[in-house]
This record gives sequence, structure tokens and C-alpha cells, in this order.
Amino acid sequence: MPSSIIVRSLCSQQDLTHVLDQLKLINHVEVKYSGLSSAELEPWCLLQFWMWCWLDCIVQCIWWYVRFMEQCICFRFHWLYSCGIRYIPLKNWMIQEARKYISFLGCLWHKKLYVFHHSNRQGRMNITDVFDSLYDHILMYMSQKVGRESIIFIVDNVQDGQTAQDNIKVEQRTLSQSCNEIFIFQETEKNGWNQQEKDRLKTFLQIYFKPVEVASVE
Repeated sequence: MPSSIIVRSLCSQQDLTHVLDQLKLINHVEVKYSGLSSAELEPWCLLQFWMWCWLDCIVQCIWWYVRFMEQCICFRFHWLYSCGIRYIPLKNWMIQEARKYISFLGCLWHKKLYVFHHSNRQGRMNITDVFDSLYDHILMYMSQKVGRESIIFIVDNVQDGQTAQDNIKVEQRTLSQSCNEIFIFQETEKNGWNQQEKDRLKTFLQIYFKPVEVASVE
């Protein structure tokens, strides 16, 4: 399964052609568009997602508990003695199991990057932390689900990139706290700002999707 970039936006795919082209910079990475509906931004919808997330977490905990008990029975509790818990046998077993599968996992290694997009043509910069903001809940949810490091945000069609960047840092801190990076593009190529952002985006993608070197198995 190849690495992929998932682009989420309220704009149509046709309106995002220039954005999608900027993301198609890494040969082995597939870029996918996934429309973002206004219903997904509502708190009641995200509450359902949170409930499923907690349910999945509970199932995972039960599964790991069962696996742990299986290993206890397998070891016949030989590693529990001497007035305490001796964890070295369990640690050695985990290392051996990891070595068995590390090559296999290395072959299938793939990463996902979630890209949220907002256009200033949609009305105003109501991204997070302001009146009638759009993305507060979904960004907090996604940062918990996939991790802040797997999310970036692209803001498009602003009048002044530097001013927009400064305002976001001061007024919309949830955006910065929920995303790995924020990229802002102006309507025009004024002062070379857009080219700087394109170069910064390209560098970020190259580092993020850099092939992982799998350690040799002894």
C-alpha cells in the first residue's frame, strides 16, 4: 500500500487543482481528494466519532489484556518471582517477536498525511478560535485520532501572507496546536511569498515521506 496524502476541503476538487498539483511532488505518494461537508464540522457529528473512538480504544485494551494473560500462562509465571516482577524474560520475548516481523513491516511501511484546506474566498479567515469558526472540533478530533504530526493546514487566496500568518499565531492558536505545519498562499505572487511557501511545502513533504531505513535483523 503506497503512502498517501488525503486532502479535505469544503471546496470542490476542480477548485483545488493548483493545490493538488503542489502536493504531487513525491513520486511514491498518492494524492487523494475527500470532500469535507459542513455536517462533519458540527459538534454533534464529531461527538459520534468520539464515541466510536472510545469504543475502539476499549476493544483494543481488552484485546491487549487477553494477549497479556495468554503470555502469562505461556510463561507459567516463571518471570514473577523474587518478591517482585522480573520483566527481563518478557522484554526478551518482545524483542525476538519484533525482529521476526521488522523486515515484513518495513516492506509494507506507509504513511498518511492529512491536509485541510481553507480558501479566503469562502468568506473570511474563520478557521479556529473566532466567531463562527469552522474547524475547531474536527482539527482537535483528528489530532487525537491520527496525531498532530500527521496534519497540515493550507490557507489559500489571502491578501497578505505575512499578515495572515501573524494573525493566525495570535488569534487562532488551536490551529497551530492541532497541526504540524500551516502553509499560507496569497492571491498574487507579491514579494515572492508564494514561492517561499511552495519551497517550504516541498521540503516538508520530502522530509515527511522520506523512506524509512529498516534496521538489519540479526
